[in-house]
Amino acid sequence: MKIVADTNIPFLKGVLEPYAEVVYLDGRSIDREAMMDADAIVIRTRTRCCRETLEGTKVRMIASATIGTDHIDLQWCHENGIEVKNAEGCNAGAVANYIFSAMYAVTSRRAIKMEEAVLGIVGVGNVGRKVEHMARMLGLKVLLNDPPRAAQEGDEGFVCLDTLLNEASIISIHVPLDESTHGMCGDSFFEKVQPGTIFINASRGEVVDESALLRARPKLGAIVLDTWCNEPNVSQILIDACEAFRNKGTGVFQPVHRRCPETQGH
Repeated sequence: MKIVADTNIPFLKGVLEPYAEVVYLDGRSIDREAMMDADAIVIRTRTRCCRETLEGTKVRMIASATIGTDHIDLQWCHENGIEVKNAEGCNAGAVANYIFSAMYAVTSRRAIKMEEAVLGIVGVGNVGRKVEHMARMLGLKVLLNDPPRAAQEGDEGFVCLDTLLNEASIISIHVPLDESTHGMCGDSFFEKVQPGTIFINASRGEVVDESALLRARPKLGAIVLDTWCNEPNVSQILIDACEAFRNKGTGVFQPVHRRCPETQGH
């Protein structure tokens, strides 16, 4: 058996060698040619898995050391007998810690009392649940928006997105990236938030329409970005805008990345 693996996944080397021939490549180099005679691949978000890269290869197993799977065409893989496994929830605790570090940093700079804040959590899955738990333990008022969970569990405990945007003073985004969430934080989203709202995105960059975010920045009290579009490349316009606001003492952060490139593929 042959396995092609991303060389930047930590602690992997030596684990699979007793069972297979293992070839390590940079994630961007794991292309169709590299996959052609591989039985399995172990990847991160840098490797795109779709019909164009997989059709005609021997690959029957994809293991992704990531939470999200938006870099994999799951339907095509399922239809063609390729099993896919990901590491859902693996860094949920780290993300939650990052969120509260950012929240306390912003509120302390702006002399905001955290106990008076209303935290709106959009997407209450592995990460969102931990953020919710920590917030309630700290005595914060919490608003939850998660349509898939509300549909399964009932509306009790959840609010619609409009209500959350109108009432929350801190909004933290934790949704997966799919057709329903791509660009969801656009002009209509930001039009509904309160002036001075702290906006945090720790999900996927493409969830946010960055042009709309730039238009909304004068209204927002702070922006914290753990992720952005076209990672690892970041828009210089976005950096310049955030830097300008930070220098004015408004509490808007320059994009800051929590994840280590060697460990999370970002």
